[in-house]
Amino acid sequence: ASPEDVVSLRDVVTNSRYLGEEDYVTRGAAAVYRSLLHLMPASVGSWFTEIKNRQMISDIEKYTSVNETPRLIGLELETISSRGDLEVVALHNKSQVVTRYRKDDSTLELVIKLPGSFPLRPVEVEFTSTFGFGEAVLRKWLLSMRSFLRNQDGTIDDAIYMWYQNVEKQFEGVEECPICYSIIQPSDHTLPKLKCRTCGNKFHSSCMFKWFSQGKATCPMCRSLW
Repeated sequence: ASPEDVVSLRDVVTNSRYLGEEDYVTRGAAAVYRSLLHLMPASVGSWFTEIKNRQMISDIEKYTSVNETPRLIGLELETISSRGDLEVVALHNKSQVVTRYRKDDSTLELVIKLPGSFPLRPVEVEFTSTFGFGEAVLRKWLLSMRSFLRNQDGTIDDAIYMWYQNVEKQFEGVEECPICYSIIQPSDHTLPKLKCRTCGNKFHSSCMFKWFSQGKATCPMCRSLW
């Protein structure tokens, strides 16, 4: 299907009586796929990485990059916005987002690069200016943002805002959860509050729930009995 052939699922259902069976199935499948890319981009990306058939991988990626990615990237870049100490600039010609965070005498510049088959392939995130920030902190922030973009069905702007909140909390002295490397939990937006009585590390309740669900009963850091 070409871009002009891909319509909404509602249009397909409404006009089903005018379509042949094959055309109905093709357009319907394309419409469902488009809806999933918009609503569940991370889930679709995860599904794509599990495909083993090389020809299927090639066909899906080619179709997506031609018919869906340009529109998706356009929508992503249109929704981003600056806030507080964070300046956000969309580079439409490069499919990139540049964020600049300034605090006192420190400046941090982060570049987000959207791939040609977004959201099937992972988004690239890198710091291009790190004056005033330690390497360990920067590494944790990168891990946090990459994890959000890979696992959460949110927008690029959602990821930027979550990262911004984490940076602000870092300056307030709040430490990140050692499990997800984030201060603000991506799913429920809570702070790390569950504290290990032995090592003193604090964890998100949802992160510890997943940890205990794996049959573990010790602290993820010091391994003492919880």
